[in-house]
Amino acid sequence: MVTYDTTDGVLFSTDAFGGFSALEGGIFDDELDMVHYEYEILRYFANIVGRYAAPTQKAIAKVRALQPKIICPAHGPIHRTNPWHIVDLYDKWSRHETDEGVVVVYGSMYGNTKFMTDAIARSISEAGIKDVFVHDVSRDNLSFMVADIWRYKGLVLGSCTYNTELYPPMATLCRSLSNKMMKNRILGICGSYSWSKGALAELQLFAEQGGDWTLIQPSVEVKSCPTEEDLDQCRLLGRNVAEAVKKQFIK
Repeated sequence: MVTYDTTDGVLFSTDAFGGFSALEGGIFDDELDMVHYEYEILRYFANIVGRYAAPTQKAIAKVRALQPKIICPAHGPIHRTNPWHIVDLYDKWSRHETDEGVVVVYGSMYGNTKFMTDAIARSISEAGIKDVFVHDVSRDNLSFMVADIWRYKGLVLGSCTYNTELYPPMATLCRSLSNKMMKNRILGICGSYSWSKGALAELQLFAEQGGDWTLIQPSVEVKSCPTEEDLDQCRLLGRNVAEAVKKQFIK
């Protein structure tokens, strides 16, 4: 529910077009560092609004019909200089349109899975992808990981096996991503184990059921510490993910 002031053309949008982070130095878009706040708005969208992308598209159509001069959300900057910029961003994100880049997220107990994803991330960069972001699922905040994943076309998930299952923080991330129902994304997966397998199989299940993911091969599974041959497979996966992402942005 929103309120529209027809006299001054102000849309009081409540949660819509809002963002995380306290405002510092001003409350209007022309008073703030909007590079910072646009990321906070993306983080809010991806974690709170993203699941409802289809209804968001319907709401945006109604906003465009109103032609507001100012958009005033309940939290986040007030958009008075260029209110249509935030509407266009919401439009892009709710259409599942992405930027050219890859997010690599790993869960590692003894460093073996990290060793694998380091090789993958480096090969993605060497293949020409400029925006490559690496997250340690054990240490990084879930909301920041989800925001980066929502923004970029490609994702690589690497997990060690924990009691025949996914590493618990990785399982939490996968549940969150499944809830968002992301569309038209590129995915690569890898995993490691010692006593018994399990993580890679669950990542494959996520690829099949956790949204609209195109799974890129090879899916790499390693026992204990990766050998040089294993790392070659990781590098191949990285190159293949990079090529799949780049193809989506050929004009």
